[in-house]
Amino acid sequence: MNRDGWQRLRADSWLPFAAFLLLSGLGIIGITWANHRFAESAPGGTDFLVHWVGMRAILKGENPYSDATALEIQTMVYGRPAVPGEHELRVAYPLYGEFLFLPFAWISDFSWARALWMTVLEICAAALGGFCLVLSGSAWTRWQRICFLLFSILWYFGIRAIINGNAIILISLFLGISIFCAKRNWNAAAGFFLACCTIKPQVAILPVLSVLLWGIHTRRFRMVYAFGAVMAVFVGLSFAVLPTWLADNWSEIVRYPLYSPPGTPADAIQAMAGAGGYWAGGLLSVSIWIFVLYAWMNLFRTREEGSLFLIGMTILLAPLSGIPTDPGNEFLLLLPLTLILSEKYPNPISAMRFAGILGAVFIGLWALFFLTVQKEGPPIQHPVMLFPMPFFMLVVWLWDGWRARRKKPYPS
Repeated sequence: MNRDGWQRLRADSWLPFAAFLLLSGLGIIGITWANHRFAESAPGGTDFLVHWVGMRAILKGENPYSDATALEIQTMVYGRPAVPGEHELRVAYPLYGEFLFLPFAWISDFSWARALWMTVLEICAAALGGFCLVLSGSAWTRWQRICFLLFSILWYFGIRAIINGNAIILISLFLGISIFCAKRNWNAAAGFFLACCTIKPQVAILPVLSVLLWGIHTRRFRMVYAFGAVMAVFVGLSFAVLPTWLADNWSEIVRYPLYSPPGTPADAIQAMAGAGGYWAGGLLSVSIWIFVLYAWMNLFRTREEGSLFLIGMTILLAPLSGIPTDPGNEFLLLLPLTLILSEKYPNPISAMRFAGILGAVFIGLWALFFLTVQKEGPPIQHPVMLFPMPFFMLVVWLWDGWRARRKKPYPS
């Protein structure tokens, strides 16, 4: 091939890629501009605001867990200190988790910082949808893939997380990447991303433990070692920045349930049904723990694929375990939802099942939110939002398991 031929080949190879980069850049700029318009006109973003102020406090050499930092956050949101009964908006992440917000803390204008953060969350939600499609291992049709990618951003827990600036989208993406890497035996990378999930420890504790157990069961010891090494670096750097961070953070973790909305089945049912509901919710959480522990005790008698489904089941049941959380953190359930959608059924039952489950989750959650949301003052979700997603998915999963045990496939 002569010189002109090589130049044409290089041009033909790079032009589509350059066009893709240009269009992607313009798209990101457009999305960020739209997010900025939204951030200026609509209140919210408090999940992001707390850590944006916390990271800016660290840059100024201040303690992000201090009362002074909490007062600054409360003044930005309420115009005054929080009164009893209001969310105190205090930093409760581990110190190394605050560094996730470092690039945005350099931006002094909160509306622009929030807009950029929303853009990151939107991209990460779509990226997680893509990883879920790969992890499912299913030959989904094009329209199913498009619908799922749109769903990953637009469903109730996606939109809520984006508007509030909840880092749960990144935690979910880190967990998805970790499982993706582990399935391909990129175990060091899997351990790194699994350690990143601990930015929200109360949400990540059961999913992370389940993946580590899976790693031990499948002899992915390099993933376990990498997780431990990265955690040691995270903790060590945190002590170097703020020697008292561990005690300060633990105090905030203990304090958090005292001012946050109901985040356990016991508290949520008590808020809806009175004092007797607390014991009912507590019994539910105890039952969940017994079920999960029994399942993991039988782990070493399962195949590797069964272990992956057990990870999904653990993630699914985590919101009902009694560990304090927020319904908004159920964005993480997008991962086990993918496993449910990938269950093998013959056509056309498979297509109808896919559309039915996705439609029921999308419409049902939004409808329940609008029917139960507090309409006076700022919109506050009802405690009932903690329950429908885990219970619906659990029922579908148990149905699939019962069908598999029957070993009577539908006629093709």
